[in-house]
Amino acid sequence: MDLKELEDVDLSVLVQDKKTLDRLLRGLSEERGEAATLCARILSEARYPKLGEAILSVITEKDLQVQVDLFNLLRPEEARPLIPKLVEMTESAPSWLLVHLVGAVGRLAPDDNIEFIRKASKSDQKAVQAEAIVGLYQTEAAGEGYSLLSKWLESDNPEDLLQAVTTVGRTREVRLASHLDGILEKQNDPGIQASALEALGRLGVPERNARILPWLESPRPEIRGAAVSALDLDAEEALDRAIGMLGDESPDVRAAAHGRISEIGKEAVPSLLNALTSPQKALKEGILNLLESLEVKDVELSEFLTREIRSAYENIRDMRDLRALEETPALGLLIRHLEDKNDDAVFTVFRILELEGEATTIRTIYRGLRGAAREKANALEALEDTLHSSLSKVLIPLLDDISPEEKLKVAQNEFAINGEKPSDPLAVLAGFLDSDDPTTQTCALYAIGDHEMKGLPEKLQSFEAHPDRTVKETATQAIDRTTRAEHRKPGKLISSTMDKVPHLMKADIFSDLQVRELIAISSVTGERESPKDEIVVREGEPGDTMFVIISGEVSIIQNHGTPHETLINTIAEGDCFGEMALFEDKPRANTVKANTDAKFLVLGKREFEETMRAYPRIPINICRVFSERIRTSNVKFVD
Repeated sequence: MDLKELEDVDLSVLVQDKKTLDRLLRGLSEERGEAATLCARILSEARYPKLGEAILSVITEKDLQVQVDLFNLLRPEEARPLIPKLVEMTESAPSWLLVHLVGAVGRLAPDDNIEFIRKASKSDQKAVQAEAIVGLYQTEAAGEGYSLLSKWLESDNPEDLLQAVTTVGRTREVRLASHLDGILEKQNDPGIQASALEALGRLGVPERNARILPWLESPRPEIRGAAVSALDLDAEEALDRAIGMLGDESPDVRAAAHGRISEIGKEAVPSLLNALTSPQKALKEGILNLLESLEVKDVELSEFLTREIRSAYENIRDMRDLRALEETPALGLLIRHLEDKNDDAVFTVFRILELEGEATTIRTIYRGLRGAAREKANALEALEDTLHSSLSKVLIPLLDDISPEEKLKVAQNEFAINGEKPSDPLAVLAGFLDSDDPTTQTCALYAIGDHEMKGLPEKLQSFEAHPDRTVKETATQAIDRTTRAEHRKPGKLISSTMDKVPHLMKADIFSDLQVRELIAISSVTGERESPKDEIVVREGEPGDTMFVIISGEVSIIQNHGTPHETLINTIAEGDCFGEMALFEDKPRANTVKANTDAKFLVLGKREFEETMRAYPRIPINICRVFSERIRTSNVKFVD
């Protein structure tokens, strides 16, 4: 049970009923954990006048967390008569209870017990001292607390320093903000750094975002989580950065971002909807979950749906226009990326529809759309029955198996999108350079270089300073290819990130990945060449890399060099081997020998794991491929 379920109930009536009151008091006395706390909370909300006495009578029998919860339920006006008893208990209390007793006295009646608190502030126990300092800050002796805390922050003992930093946050002593800055810069302990960030957030100093934002880039999740929790989200930049952390690789950081943004409620909705256009699946899911918890109004979601659907129709127009150009692998990557973007848009639209209506029905329809022809037809029919006509008339043609020209007629009628074919399709290609999506920019630059487009030197050169490494690399490659040999720069790229992508696509474990995921994997692959008859990997040796064959042919051999040597398979360009090394720490199961001169892409386990954290769809797709392999093997075995 949660007290929210009892919001409309007059709880004071409960304590007037003797049986109910007895049951609640018995629950407080006899139950353990959250059950005892819940009984006390109900009694507190019902304003039971003897709650303080009831809590003190059972406090020593409860575990630590319940003790903290029960002490926090005591109200000053109710607990004042009990303060002498609390003080008396401190004389014989064990250390773990003494901390909470001092904290309770400091919170409930600090002015009446200032000498007691002063004495506690000199305790050898740092946890007791911390509670006493917080208590001093509630009295006219706050200056004494400041002096003690300032000195404490100079401690060389990590445990003492951590306690001191946490106490600064509890006292909200803004004069110590500079001390926290120093600790952040000098300390290497992530726990202390995280606590310093949390304390800065609690101090509420106006300029704290400038101090905190850089820590969102920390490699330590506990530091990133503390940083996002400490941000002042009234600033637009801070809110945008916090929203970005909803897609963090760490679930704890995502939870911290979710909790912090939830605190400002629906004020965050416009920024959340803007961020939904992000290509990152994990970020989208985090935003959608947050929107669901905020119970966003339909009108705001409808406006976003309209923008997403319009964008998908614009992509259909652009894909049609790009297909008028000479077909090349580079152009194919850009078109495939636009298809990926439309798949993402449809996914987002359906997640939004889940928030607006019957989630189970919408999920069933979405699965049906990805099935066979009959399933898809039934799903479209169900979707039309489910949606308002104003939405179904634009969404269903987008999903249906009709020609691009038919879809563009809908786009022109409903969104005033010009469906006329351009006189210069190359201008359409160049237009993608103005996108704010790095993957779109990268694919456009790659295609421009492949088509050796002229007249764009300044535009291309501007990308050589781009913060994204792959965009920058591909721009250099495009400039090199479009200026031809007599103007080419030294150090021409032999095999760039984008040049590797088509080879990765041929490997079955990567073939269904989105272009941005393929680029991410490509960016961390190396290259290797093996002459004919060289052993590429040897059975029994450790291995932590997989290989994709770019050219040549290899044999997979078991028991190589022994009388029991067995040829398992012969594979060539587009095939891969050693992929299990990415998932397990075991010796190589077979020997691989080059039958011809061969060239490979090589992917290491560590680099792959880092990429998986950023793109969680990658391992899901690979598991699907492994499952299909097992199923195929089983069928062959049965046959």
